[in-house]
Amino acid sequence: MKKTNQSRDRKVVVLVTGGSGGHIFPAIDLAKDLQNRVEPLFLGVGLNSNRFLSRIVWRKIEVKGSSFSMKNLFRWAFFSLFGLIDSIKIYKKENVSCVVGFGSFYSFPSMLAARFLRIPYFIYEPNRITGRVNRLFSAHAQENCVLFTEIDRGIKGKKRLIDIKRRRTNKSREEILESLGFSTKKRTLFVMGGSNGSTVLNHKIISMPIDPDKYQLIHLVGKGDEIVLVRDNYEQRSIDAYVIEFSDKNEEYWSVADLFIGSSGAGAISESMFYGVAALWIPISHSLEDHQKANALYAEQKIGSGIMIEENAFDPKKVYRKIDMLFDSRKLEYFRTKIEQYKNNYKREQFSDIIKEYL
Repeated sequence: MKKTNQSRDRKVVVLVTGGSGGHIFPAIDLAKDLQNRVEPLFLGVGLNSNRFLSRIVWRKIEVKGSSFSMKNLFRWAFFSLFGLIDSIKIYKKENVSCVVGFGSFYSFPSMLAARFLRIPYFIYEPNRITGRVNRLFSAHAQENCVLFTEIDRGIKGKKRLIDIKRRRTNKSREEILESLGFSTKKRTLFVMGGSNGSTVLNHKIISMPIDPDKYQLIHLVGKGDEIVLVRDNYEQRSIDAYVIEFSDKNEEYWSVADLFIGSSGAGAISESMFYGVAALWIPISHSLEDHQKANALYAEQKIGSGIMIEENAFDPKKVYRKIDMLFDSRKLEYFRTKIEQYKNNYKREQFSDIIKEYL
């Protein structure tokens, strides 16, 4: 997409992102809040083919880059060099006010270019364990914007405790349940394994001996090839379930959920707090540096929003009995109270307000 003459005169905030929804959705939310002040520009690897960015109205520009491992070190270095050159050219062409990095190795070339050109930048770090690229650039950031009060493995610069603006639906609980074909008398379980889904979680959930007279499920499977398997399982057992691949507009699902069951990505934990929904946190076992387990432990021990169950300890029958126990013992009310206490104890700034302060 070509720039118009009007946009050349307008300041640009570059949002360096890519990869999973955990990196992209906060960038989209920030763009919405900033678009009346500046022009958001998405910059990163693989943006044009990323399903989460297919409907955005802002410009996006791809640069070269690669995922990192010791096995592909040469490939990563090679593509990162070209990504660095691409990013430098783009920054020099655009009227860049500042850069905001959302983490992942895909962001490395563009963040390095900002540092090289001495363009002010901000870092968004949503996890309990700081990502390696964010660690590398944290010392010279204008602000490191974090979601957790305690961060491991090292942010070196200034930190600000932030929140992302969330949407609340205007629909009533009854209206949402009716639109899903659900009953107002059953308990609603909201299942989600992150933006890319979790095959392990999907299979564990459909193996639970769910009582169709007690529970109904909203289940976001993450991957299209899982939909038929999961949906057929529920239909064969006469369980009311709304099964889709994924949605970036989950406010209706959170609003009717009595219990969340899912992976412990930073976005899910933040949404659980915002909507006041207790959870069974199931950290993905292969997450980088086991950061999801660290997130889940924080949610369980510091926030008090629920219980952590590791993937390899998830026994479908035992977990189902635990769910029954949580409802019958009124433990969910206790978790909701703890969430409210945590929010009152730790006041947060809006992410977009911090960027606007600089602008």
